[in-house]
Amino acid sequence: MDSTHVSSYFKESASGETVDVYDGPCTFKSVSFSSPDSSIYIQIIDGSTDLFRVYGGNYPQYGGVPNVATAPALGVRISESLKFSVPASVSVSYVTIVYQ
Repeated sequence: MDSTHVSSYFKESASGETVDVYDGPCTFKSVSFSSPDSSIYIQIIDGSTDLFRVYGGNYPQYGGVPNVATAPALGVRISESLKFSVPASVSVSYVTIVYQ
């Protein structure tokens, strides 16, 4: 992958699954997602290693609001493959992951 090329991955909805974003080394830049659930998270994974969770919430009176998390500085280096997972107990929509 060209070091200056920034890509994004979009998935309309996910629940109780692990999603392959990019197979190979890359740099995680950000994630955004919405959910009707009040307490949710997306797990960011490198190959088979859980790296971190991005927690979000919702204001039911306003419907699903976007949750956005950006990586610090130059991003988080992914050495094997970039994936995300969503627990079976919640549903997320409009997931966008930016990577380089």
